[in-house]
Parts: sequence; C-alpha cells; structure tokens
Amino acid sequence: MKYPISVSGLSAGASAGATSVTASGSVYNLAKVEDFDGNYTAVATGATVGGGGGVVTMRNQNGVVIDSVSTTQGLKVSLDSAGVKIKVKK
Repeated sequence: MKYPISVSGLSAGASAGATSVTASGSVYNLAKVEDFDGNYTAVATGATVGGGGGVVTMRNQNGVVIDSVSTTQGLKVSLDSAGVKIKVKK
C-alpha cells in the first residue's frame, strides 16, 4: 500500500541548481498504521547509488524499520543528529 507522508529533520546542502529529492523504501515490523508515525534514527547506511543518492535503514520508537533508497539532484541529504520525524498525512 502507499500512504502520503510528511518528513522533517533532514539536512540538505545544495549545489548550484539543486532542487529535488526522491525516496522510496520498504517498511518492516508495522503492526498498525499508527505505529508508523515517530522519530526515526539511522541504524545503518549502505552504498551510494548513482545520481548522488544513497541507502539508509532507520528505526522508530515503535520498532518500525524503513529501508529507504533516495536519489537527489544537486543535493546532499543527511539525517539530523536527533533523527527524522515521519508522519502519515491524514
């Protein structure tokens, strides 16, 4: 299933002409949709993918895990030290 989400707590360093980030991922340990909302911190980072993107695994306080793959155009995106807040839009 697909749900629209809001994300806050990303840091982005822009290069000239930089404007977009696209991400997708797989979600694990999600018993109910309400468990998705929370503060996610990185538990692992993976390889850099072509086009300046990367792979990161994050976990929230409810044990929900997201393996995300992002692609960027002219941006270097990183998680803030406090994590990333992610919520399902209602």
